[in-house]
Amino acid sequence: MDKLLLKNGWEYTGFRNMYRPVQGTENDETWHKAEMAVLEDEKLKKYKPYFVFGVMTSHCGLSEVVIKGMSPVTEEKLKAYEEYYDRKKTFAHGIVVDENNILRDGYATYLIAKEKNASPAIMCARSTQPIRKIVSGVHVRETEDGFEDKRDNRIYTWYYDLRDAVLPGDILCVRTKYGKSLIRVDKISYVAGEYSCRNLHKDVRRHTGERWEE
Repeated sequence: MDKLLLKNGWEYTGFRNMYRPVQGTENDETWHKAEMAVLEDEKLKKYKPYFVFGVMTSHCGLSEVVIKGMSPVTEEKLKAYEEYYDRKKTFAHGIVVDENNILRDGYATYLIAKEKNASPAIMCARSTQPIRKIVSGVHVRETEDGFEDKRDNRIYTWYYDLRDAVLPGDILCVRTKYGKSLIRVDKISYVAGEYSCRNLHKDVRRHTGERWEE
């Protein structure tokens, strides 16, 4: 296993079964390359291997984040994120910076964290890597009383490129292989790299403006 992963750009950390990309390699591309190499290896197939991918969310401190070239956040968007933080005492999503700690996404989260003296998740995606925001959620149906989960409670994921603020609990109209559908957002995160940003998920069609009533 060690030799196979090292050959494909990953090395053993020395802790349990955790591996990391060899320094200087493209994390996203080597991740998928190594995963396929293991899953397709004839000797390893009988052990039914699987991968769990973790992201470090404490890349640097908030005071180390460099604000450079970010577009102003609209009052409406900032208010939506701030009200969510005040209700939940947590952020709707984290911050992404590059290898020089220059902010790439999550400006609203940064501004609220500065004001509240709070510590959001801060992830790193190198400046050479594309990034996309993704939303994960379950399919719901509209009823006379609001919305309800469909029988299938499986979590699905979409790319989110709309300008509207998006929060856990929001109802979105999405594309599926069967046509349009509604989902309730459970989680908002990011993916980075050519492979992960290239048509692995469908795009969100629109934000309905509705929220799941808690």
